[in-house]
Amino acid sequence: MIANQSENTSQAYIRRIFHTFLILLTYVFVSSFSLTGFYRLPRIYASEVLFVNMVDFLHLRLILGAALLLLIVNYVKFPRSALYQTITWDNVQRLPDGKSIQLRVPMTLLVGGFAWTMVAYDYNFYYDQAYYLDRLLLALLVILVYVNPIFVSLFTLQFVVLEHQSSAPGILYGGEIDKALPLAVLSVFSAWIFLRPFLKSPATTFLFSVLCITIAFYFVAGIAKLYLDDDPLAWLRHNELHALFVASYLNGWLAFLDRQTIIEIARVLGYFSRVLAFMTLIIELGGLFVLFNLRLTTAWLLVTIGLHIGIFLSSGIFFWKWILMDLIIFYWVWQYREDVRFLFSKKLYGVAGIVLVLLSPFYVRAPLLGWFDTRFTTTYDVEAVMEDGDRCVIPRLDFAPFEISFAQNRFWYLMPESYLVGTYGSTDRREIARLLEEAVSADDIAAVRLASGRNGYDPEQIEELKVFLTRYFDNRRDGFWLSFIHPPYHIHSMPRNGCDLENQTVERVEVRYHEFLYTEDEILTVTDRIVLEVPIAVEEGD
Repeated sequence: MIANQSENTSQAYIRRIFHTFLILLTYVFVSSFSLTGFYRLPRIYASEVLFVNMVDFLHLRLILGAALLLLIVNYVKFPRSALYQTITWDNVQRLPDGKSIQLRVPMTLLVGGFAWTMVAYDYNFYYDQAYYLDRLLLALLVILVYVNPIFVSLFTLQFVVLEHQSSAPGILYGGEIDKALPLAVLSVFSAWIFLRPFLKSPATTFLFSVLCITIAFYFVAGIAKLYLDDDPLAWLRHNELHALFVASYLNGWLAFLDRQTIIEIARVLGYFSRVLAFMTLIIELGGLFVLFNLRLTTAWLLVTIGLHIGIFLSSGIFFWKWILMDLIIFYWVWQYREDVRFLFSKKLYGVAGIVLVLLSPFYVRAPLLGWFDTRFTTTYDVEAVMEDGDRCVIPRLDFAPFEISFAQNRFWYLMPESYLVGTYGSTDRREIARLLEEAVSADDIAAVRLASGRNGYDPEQIEELKVFLTRYFDNRRDGFWLSFIHPPYHIHSMPRNGCDLENQTVERVEVRYHEFLYTEDEILTVTDRIVLEVPIAVEEGD
């Protein structure tokens, strides 16, 4: 028996679906407030303790206040209204028929994985802070999450506060793509916990909400690809996924291989480019239709994990947090399939899910993962020049927690001439992709630049970058004691001539600009020049 009789009525189904709408509406409120651009204020991150300063912001006080109020009501003994139900893991896991769905361990595992990314993250040399108390608070909140689900909201708040140290106002903004889906699930869980004392919605309603949000994230990524051009199938017909593989190599992925090997692998991938593009769209958009079948849903979740593994192998971009989230949802759906089967057998839920997913671009903070991969790639490498004249490339990972900004190569403001592509040779303009597809020489690139280039030159941002590099190297010290347990990076990029700056004196830092053109048979170097010099003269290891 899946559920008791009251749970198996049309009225109960409609009520649960209405609760889902309320949960997602509250999710919008929570995520919008907790992710507001407070992190753009450098005065906050120059302090030793972030959380104490962050509570000065009204929107953060509202979320903090709501969570603390629930805790007070939960643990202080006084007469409660019949409309209110105490929040404990046992209560929120229990279904109307007396069974339970295990939420405590998976949610603790999720926040534990997230905490790992921040507790063991690199020292912030730009702000010259380790934020030890904030790291300790985040680790403590993992334990408290295991004690009571209310602490998930406080954990999410502290994580966002700590994570946004990876932004340097004016020039570097830490990417949130790799954390976006798990953060959304944490926000949905917080919204459900805030409402549950009054709605008394069971864990199955939370799982349905999480499924809708997860499917929405992939759906938005697929829609973004369809909206790149007036022709919705332009990405499917013309995108060159094998060019992304070459661009990733030029940015430091699989650096141990030689260029000829990379070209041969790319040539093989090119034969399957259309098939891979088609499979990607099917996976991203196909989630819209799996809610009518439990087996399809579990299969889809496993396929999304396979998609992320394929992305990692071909580009070095590792969505391990999304994989963790997909695995947890798979566990919930498969382990408790008899308890959640009604979510897939009742067409009312499937229709409601489709509506929520179709409307998701208006309320979900999902990344728009749509662009054309081209054969033209630009890189910006930061090089250290020593007192004796030796030079080496500083690995982008050494700039953590700003490593994503350096890996994404969005420094076109250094260039007085127009730029054509963004990260890893990507562009959102079909015309540029078409012209670059036909280019075979430096003269062809110059013609495309003249016809379709964009000018991003910005002297103010150049000065900000100089300040960043100067401050970073002034504060830089060898090693950080937590680095030995560092979690996997989101973008893996290692230069072929990487630096070992230990006990070295860096005289100046230079930014070297490269342009590469992949022509199926070879990789041409179109441009190789220094575009920025910053004097440092700091003794490393002092």
